[in-house]
This record gives sequence, C-alpha cells and structure tokens, in this order.
Amino acid sequence: MKATFTMKEGEPLPTKLIQWDDITQIIQPSELIVIAGRPGMGKSAVALNVIKHMNMYNKYPCALFSMEMNSSQVVYRLGMNANNTTLIIDDTPLLTILEFQSKARNMVAKHGVKVIFIDYLQLFGMPLNVNKLFETIAEEQSYILWRLKLLSLELNVPIIVLSQLNRSVEENRIRPGLADFRDLQNAIELCADKVCFIHRPEYYHLQGEAEFIVHDIRREKCAIYHFENKIFK
Repeated sequence: MKATFTMKEGEPLPTKLIQWDDITQIIQPSELIVIAGRPGMGKSAVALNVIKHMNMYNKYPCALFSMEMNSSQVVYRLGMNANNTTLIIDDTPLLTILEFQSKARNMVAKHGVKVIFIDYLQLFGMPLNVNKLFETIAEEQSYILWRLKLLSLELNVPIIVLSQLNRSVEENRIRPGLADFRDLQNAIELCADKVCFIHRPEYYHLQGEAEFIVHDIRREKCAIYHFENKIFK
C-alpha cells in the first residue's frame, strides 16, 4: 500500500535520525551526496539506517539500488515492515548508468520517490558502446558521477551514493579524505555537493569514537562529528 505523502516542492528532507540531520544540515533536493569509506567501515549500515528512518518514520517514498546485496538481504537488514510505506529496492547486478536513469525517472514519476540511494558507485556497469570511450576506470566513474548529478537536478531529488575507498592507508594518515579518491577526486569535487567519510578507529586497533567527516563542497567547509556505534547496526 502506498503511503500518503505531502511535501512542498524543493523542501528539505529531515530524516529524524538526529545525528544525521545535525551533520548534513538536512538533505536538500537535487543534492548529490557521497558516503565514502574503506571496506568494513559500515557504509551500507549507515545508509540503511537513514533509509529506515526516512521511510518508516517520515513515510518518505525511497528507492534503493543495491548492487551488492539482494532485496531479501536488504529487507532482513532493515528489519522493518514495509507494508505501510513506499520502499522500492532494485537489486539488478551490474546496472548501467543509462538503465539506472530510466528506472529512477520512472520511480519518481509513478511512485513519487523523494530520495534515491545507490550501493555502490564502483558496481555500476557500463554499456559496451559507451565503455569504449574511456581509457581508465576513473574516467568511467567520473562520467557516472556527472550523470548522477545531472539526474538529481533534473528530478529535483537527492541522490545518495556510496563509494568504496582503497584499502591501503598512507603512513601516519588513517583518517580518510578527498585525496583518497585519487584519480576520481576532481570529479567528486565537481559533481558532489557533500562528501561524508566514515572512519572507525577500532578497525585499526585504535581507541576512539567512530567519526563522520563531512566535506561540504559547495560551502567549502569541513567538519568532523562523532557517531554512536548503534548507527552501524
């Protein structure tokens, strides 16, 4: 059953996940937000927590393109009854950016989807006729980011995409930053509105609270916040 939903066009979307709203200053329409981290940092867990709060508590129609987990795994991890909400899960493997655009437009037009999540950037496939245009993976991903930003503007819907960072760590610098995108950094800074890095010291056998490092690209601001561990469960 589709949930009743009313919201003024262009109005920000609070999640009611207090830490998230404090950190991101509430999700804005047409934003492209990147949640990045090295393997094992809990990117999917954070995204699912945001989806759960937006969909179950706020009744915002949400879409999740999950190329890492199938829909059954997603529903199990959400641990929620979606009968009274609109939550669309697409688990097509190696989804191409063109297929994604078509499906996203349809979801917004037919189901009133207000926020789109993608798990994750590096699992996008590329159409064969487009793939030949790029010499490196970074060029392909830069193209995908550019198309995602254009789509968020076209639909006036925020798109939140997860991104994997390289597992390797530079000496004396384990806290992630924009430089960890390496050849993708310019595209990230050009296309993304916010980049949120997840850093968990215990992963490196160090003491300290989990950190959310937020780069507000448009406002040229960076801040570090501490997250409760329950956000990763």
